[in-house]
Amino acid sequence: MNLNVQKHPVKEEHYVVSHWCPSKNLLLHFYALEVSVDDIKAIEEEAVKARDYGIETLGTVRLPLYTMGDGYRGFPAFLANSFVSVSREQLLYTLEYKSIMSIEEISKALRARPLQLPVEEEEDSGRVQM
Repeated sequence: MNLNVQKHPVKEEHYVVSHWCPSKNLLLHFYALEVSVDDIKAIEEEAVKARDYGIETLGTVRLPLYTMGDGYRGFPAFLANSFVSVSREQLLYTLEYKSIMSIEEISKALRARPLQLPVEEEEDSGRVQM
């Protein structure tokens, strides 16, 4: 990620959750830091310069914390994407844990489905079918 840990030290109070993967003997820790808009722009720029960019990470993601009028576009549609390992669970837990979204808002987004638009049938234009 190429995070400037001098400017943004990761501390114990930033800890959110851990996940244990026994099949890989892997323990994953998740931390959340609050940063300014200017800082997030700098972090995004530096992420593409990371040594493991393109191998272990493809940079940062800005997620939509809104839902459009159709009840699906925005955050619910974002959640329909594929997530690696436990990252979706980490995201949802952290949004509620940090009071960014309520459990009700998260649950509603998880239940949302895209609108099915009616398919219009073509009218018979009087053309002769061959």
